[in-house]
Amino acid sequence: MSLLVKICGLRTADALDAALEGGADMVG
Repeated sequence: MSLLVKICGLRTADALDAALEGGADMVG
C-alpha cells in the first residue's frame, strides 16, 4: 500500500514548484 500526498491551497508558481519538487502526487 502506498501513500498519496496532496497539497492544497497553492497560489503561486513558486509554491507549485516546491510542492512538486517535494514529491507531492497531487496539488490544488
